[in-house]
Amino acid sequence: MGIIDWDMAEPGPPLHDVAFLALHLVPLHSDEWASTTGFDDPPPRAERLGLLCETYGGIRPDEVIHAVQVRLERERIRTVEWGREGREPWATFLAQGDLAKVDEDATWLHEYAADLFTSSDNM
Repeated sequence: MGIIDWDMAEPGPPLHDVAFLALHLVPLHSDEWASTTGFDDPPPRAERLGLLCETYGGIRPDEVIHAVQVRLERERIRTVEWGREGREPWATFLAQGDLAKVDEDATWLHEYAADLFTSSDNM
């Protein structure tokens, strides 16, 4: 089984693809956001991240978390710069307020990242 997402496809390190997958499927968002996507209780993020890393080939969770942080910062920069230039889809992202969601995700991840790989089972 696999997942293919072509929405924002571009050349890059495979770790960035894993980061995008982790961001949305672990999920690496607030509990409030997770509840809007079908989780009745907070998801077992550390367990899900560990399983993703193990399944993908032994990547360390801290590597994935760092790649997610890089991806969020890159998307913030693109949304601001390219959105202001009128490039799509970033102009639409900027106009509909998606920058606030990127910032919310980055803040949440900064606050809770250590909880996602403190267990020896996930290293």
